[in-house]
Amino acid sequence: MMHTHRNGQKKHLVSVCVYCASSDNISEIFTQTAFDLGVKMVSRGLNLVYGGGNNGLMGVLSEAVYNNGGTITGVITQRLKDKGSAYKNAHEMIVVGLLARLGFEVGIIAAKGGPYDLWVIAFKDNTTCKIQPLRVQIKTISKGGGIGFTGGQRGGVDRIYIPGVKAYKYTEKDNDLIIGVKVDTLDLYLVPTKFISKWGKSRSVNKLQPLKNNWDILLNWNAKFLKTLEGQLPT
Repeated sequence: MMHTHRNGQKKHLVSVCVYCASSDNISEIFTQTAFDLGVKMVSRGLNLVYGGGNNGLMGVLSEAVYNNGGTITGVITQRLKDKGSAYKNAHEMIVVGLLARLGFEVGIIAAKGGPYDLWVIAFKDNTTCKIQPLRVQIKTISKGGGIGFTGGQRGGVDRIYIPGVKAYKYTEKDNDLIIGVKVDTLDLYLVPTKFISKWGKSRSVNKLQPLKNNWDILLNWNAKFLKTLEGQLPT
């Protein structure tokens, strides 16, 4: 599936945002439709972006996508997550308001498939008000405990690579910060993109413990602090 931009270039659609009911008290015809939609999305290589819930049509749709090998981004409030309403298998569980509750200004990038998903207003140090906007890429930590540092996309009914779009390793030209999300605990690993230049295409979180929920990174985004922090990481 494609859409055409004003400049005439055709770009592949990689994600679809679906609004649907969270109630279980709903007609079976809608349940079947939600299931069929999920299967169809995966067959066309489309990612799901939805409200992050595990009940009602949300649960049916997300299960259909997940069980057929699709990719899911759930956007849910911390309050609902705490009540157990979040879908546990979402590949990217972005908890709306998590960074905001810590006092950071955050924005979501509408277009998916690019080298960054969010922008975050960080601070150059914790004693001044000098801000530093950051381009942030969200990555789900794998079941094996690793964070991937590559971008690229798939598309089409056969899920083949789109011509001209290949997997690539991120650099500082693509984004400033990569946040690895551990879906079951919602722990965040804040990895400055400049750190990964000497690493491979992925890294175990066991080697990234100083970066786990380290909000000081967003309060001290400066060369001196980052260099000291990088020195704390094992080679």
